[in-house]
Amino acid sequence: MSSTITSAGASKVFAEKVSGAKTDRKQFARAIDALGSGDVLLVTRLDRLARSTLDLLHTLDTISKKGAGFRSLAHQWCDTSTPH
Repeated sequence: MSSTITSAGASKVFAEKVSGAKTDRKQFARAIDALGSGDVLLVTRLDRLARSTLDLLHTLDTISKKGAGFRSLAHQWCDTSTPH
């Protein structure tokens, strides 16, 4: 999977084999903490990021407050890094 992410333009990869349903995900927390203004959090699929729609919305809000964007490779419609 990391080759998919790096070929999509990622410069840092935070990978973990823990379900999106778990709340204690160390690599996820590291990825969110590492985000800065202008960065984009890139995931392979939405279900790898959030356990529910509400959880996804909270995560996207956190990313937005850091001035960063979000993009899912499997879900083209889910890209906050562009005006579309």
